[in-house]
Amino acid sequence: MKRLVSVLVAVMLVVSVTAQAMAYFEESHLIQVVYHDGGMTEVATDLGPMADYLTPGEYDFQNVDLADFPGATWADLRVAYIHYDDNTDDVHFSGQDVLKSGNRKWATFTGAANPMSSYYGSLGGPSVVAEQSNANSYWTRMDKSGNAIGLAAEFLASGNIEASLAAIGTTGYVTQQLYFFDSPNSAVDGTLTGVTLVTSEVPLPASVLLLGSGLLGLVGIARKKRNI
Repeated sequence: MKRLVSVLVAVMLVVSVTAQAMAYFEESHLIQVVYHDGGMTEVATDLGPMADYLTPGEYDFQNVDLADFPGATWADLRVAYIHYDDNTDDVHFSGQDVLKSGNRKWATFTGAANPMSSYYGSLGGPSVVAEQSNANSYWTRMDKSGNAIGLAAEFLASGNIEASLAAIGTTGYVTQQLYFFDSPNSAVDGTLTGVTLVTSEVPLPASVLLLGSGLLGLVGIARKKRNI
């Protein structure tokens, strides 16, 4: 009996873990994608349910690590935010200028977004490193391998959902606005939601900062001793 209970508990744990893994990159979630322009890597992050980002305001994402993109500088990286929901026909995109959708492009967009989300979900975890060369990557599906950069699989007739991360190297952050489309099969301007998305670098751990300040302190002490 005890053995049976143990087996059942083990099975339930496996099912629970599997269910949690499959819950990432659902279509009702806000997804951030950072990719290396001219490189081979993109990093996708599931930011959770879109419902958490409906209140106007500023949302900070300190989660970009340059080390994930070998050989890249901040100027080589681009970021985009995407949310879509097939059940409500709602879509949100990031943008720095006005976004305008094309006419009758919803099926084309979801035909690209669904396999992209499935690909990211198959990699496991809320943040995954993906290959741009994959048939279902953001670069392949949304940017059409460079033929429709920032147009979200040509859902947009004009505008750009992407932003360069070059400013992280100077100001330390990049801002984009969040746009909403309620009639995705019509040619309309996206509606500003009042939400600002702020992208920045992963902060240094406190231990590293303490180590740095400690080393500076030792340098100062050594200089004082030399001057005595």
